[in-house]
Amino acid sequence: MSVLSVKEAIKEDCQEIVDIANEVYFTTEKEFWKEGYYRISEKDCLKYISKGEIIVAKINSKVVGFVLAGPKSINAFEFSMLTTHFSHQKKGIGKILVNQVFENAKKEGFKYLEIEVLTPKHWTHSQKEFLTNWYTSLGFSFINNFSFESKYPTHAKFMKCELEFKLYRKTI
Repeated sequence: MSVLSVKEAIKEDCQEIVDIANEVYFTTEKEFWKEGYYRISEKDCLKYISKGEIIVAKINSKVVGFVLAGPKSINAFEFSMLTTHFSHQKKGIGKILVNQVFENAKKEGFKYLEIEVLTPKHWTHSQKEFLTNWYTSLGFSFINNFSFESKYPTHAKFMKCELEFKLYRKTI
């Protein structure tokens, strides 16, 4: 019988997190990135884990999904990189992870939960449309958009097209 657990990541989870993130993001965002792009490095992963900012979903001790989450400001808690391995998508794991982030933010006294969805600036990407509709269905509202390179200037060299973040917020 499969047992799902959701908890803070430990350093031994890092390689699975990196592998899942880079496989999923490079596959689903292949129109966005040139060869050589990576979503998260092992060094960054270990840094986030040491700060307690990655929550993992595991089935029988194997990482099947994760989310990066932490304080953004005095009022806002943010999450990003909500990722589920391809073999476990559309099974509710993403929603479980988002709910865990929401509960953590609520427990810590934040007023808002925020997510930035990366999208192409001049065309529609079906998976990003699915995500924005899904976040809206979970109670998030669109706030604004801003350029990808304003937040990650060192990754701009990997872009195949102009990208922007769409910021969504939910009141806690």
